[in-house]
Amino acid sequence: MKARALALLLPALTALACGQALKLLPYPRQVARQAGELRLRGPVKITVDGGSKADRFAASLLSRELVHIDRLEPKVGRGDGGALVLARADSRAGRKWLRRAGLTLPAAAQTEGYALVVTPERAVVIGASAAGVFYGAETLRQLIHPAGAGQ
Repeated sequence: MKARALALLLPALTALACGQALKLLPYPRQVARQAGELRLRGPVKITVDGGSKADRFAASLLSRELVHIDRLEPKVGRGDGGALVLARADSRAGRKWLRRAGLTLPAAAQTEGYALVVTPERAVVIGASAAGVFYGAETLRQLIHPAGAGQ
């Protein structure tokens, strides 16, 4: 099968650069625009740090969308080295990614909060809880396929 590539966040970042608000539900409390983009090429590795059934469910939703819309071949597994990573803030991997990004999750984020860090190598969702990981994965999904982008 011919390898396909997906430019993650490009339409969303273009909207930000033009002064347009991102169309995200729910809308994040804080958004910090960064330069660059992440390009996903098949097969895409989605990793879930830990064995949480809820976090694996969030990864499966991302995987299904990449298959159906982008015709990529995502593989979901454990760890923290994939192109798309889901981790809990209190895990070793979550602490590592937060530290690398220079971020902390505030106390107000403990119930449903998350951080989404995108670099040219990967996108990492770090959630304080199962709900945080889910909402972070949903935000990532919406950035990959913005509303009205013809997907």
